[in-house]
Amino acid sequence: MINYDELDPGIRRLVRLLNDWGWPTTDSGDGKTKGENGADFPHVIVSCDCPVSFVADYSHTLLERLKAALKPEARKKLERVQEGDCGDDMTIYATLEVSYSPIDETTILSLVGICDDDLAEDA
Repeated sequence: MINYDELDPGIRRLVRLLNDWGWPTTDSGDGKTKGENGADFPHVIVSCDCPVSFVADYSHTLLERLKAALKPEARKKLERVQEGDCGDDMTIYATLEVSYSPIDETTILSLVGICDDDLAEDA
C-alpha cells in the first residue's frame, strides 16, 4: 500500500491516478522537493509483468488515458515533436520511455515531464 503523504507533493495526484487505473508505480519525484538529492524533472516509473506482445498496447493505452486526464494546454507536451521544434527548451515536452526484459517479462515505463500541475481538475 502506498502512503501518498510520503511522496513529493507535486506528483502525488498523478501517482494515485496511475495506481487507481491499475498501473503500479515503483518510483516518482516532482523534480523540486528533493533538491540536489533527486532528479530535477518530474517522473513516475511504472512496472508490470506482461508478455512482449502486449508492451506496445500497454504503453499506448497508458498514453491515451493520460492525455485525456491532462489540461488541454498540457496535452501539447505529449504531441509528436518535429525535429527542431523545441529549440533549446526540452522542458516543454514529456516522454514515455519503455524498456522490456525478456528474462522475467518485466516492462518498465518511465513517464518524464508530467506532474500534478498538468492534470485537469476532474482527473
